[in-house]
Amino acid sequence: MSGLNLAAIEDALWDLQFAFNSINRDLDSRREPLDDEVVVRMIEGYAFINQLLTDRIDLFALGNSAYWLNINAVALCGRAGASAESNRSMLQATESRFYDDALGGFREIMDWYARAGPACLDSSPRILSGSLPGFAERGAFRFCRGGGRA
Repeated sequence: MSGLNLAAIEDALWDLQFAFNSINRDLDSRREPLDDEVVVRMIEGYAFINQLLTDRIDLFALGNSAYWLNINAVALCGRAGASAESNRSMLQATESRFYDDALGGFREIMDWYARAGPACLDSSPRILSGSLPGFAERGAFRFCRGGGRA
């Protein structure tokens, strides 16, 4: 299985940062600025997803929902901050929302996956970008398990 093209993803994220203020003006719900720290955390998140792909972890397998929370923690806090005590309450709130919200939570991800099937995991950015609280604010992690595309 091929991994993600992390160099291309990083380039795309820096390009997005450059254009973000213009994009943000057109959004109905404005987002926080896409500063360097946010971009670096997103890059770390993609690297973590790449490691999961390399390790052949099926994010959609029964019992693997915690991986989604780990990806979100990295995107919100970075690799080091994902386990930091100072972020515990935010990450616990994220976990509650992740499991409890019918719309935008894990249930919606799994319902979408059941309808769409495993071949096209990168076909619905609305579902994946709105599903995890941090991703809704920071941008979606989109990938295709079969091709390892971002």
